[in-house]
Amino acid sequence: MTHTRIGRGPIVRFSLAIGLAAAVASAETIVSRVPLHFVVTNPPCLLVPATVTGDAEAHQVIRVTRNSDGTYRLDINRVLQGTAIDTNGNSYQFHDVDHFVIDGSATAPEETPPFTLIGTGKVALISKGNTPNIKLFMLIKWLVNEDGSVTDLGSVFEGDLGCDPSSDL
Repeated sequence: MTHTRIGRGPIVRFSLAIGLAAAVASAETIVSRVPLHFVVTNPPCLLVPATVTGDAEAHQVIRVTRNSDGTYRLDINRVLQGTAIDTNGNSYQFHDVDHFVIDGSATAPEETPPFTLIGTGKVALISKGNTPNIKLFMLIKWLVNEDGSVTDLGSVFEGDLGCDPSSDL
């Protein structure tokens, strides 16, 4: 088990709830589209031969339900799609598909620890030429403690997370 103090950035990546009042009744669905501008550099991503710059759109659906104990469950589905080009002129297609469940949050749609976060993420930066394709897979199983620290409950990461164009969300 790993105990790590994290800022809100990594958690906000999974919830990115936009435009909903803080009070949620028994169930609410939030749909949003958010533009994303991204830059992937070498380093930290040693798989790209040159700096990659791109734009994508995130389409996200969050279903918020109130649990019987008064806490909230957020079911988050997000798809990002876009294009990119590197400083050598190589073109890329970008895709990111995520499904996460945040359960036990004291508030919604902004999550408040403690809660569990379980989900999957698949990221692909596909070359349209001779540069390597970049693929990432994440199976997240976290307990986010009241102080914001994270206890890993068996997460699995495949690929170089430094190559994730959507890591700033």
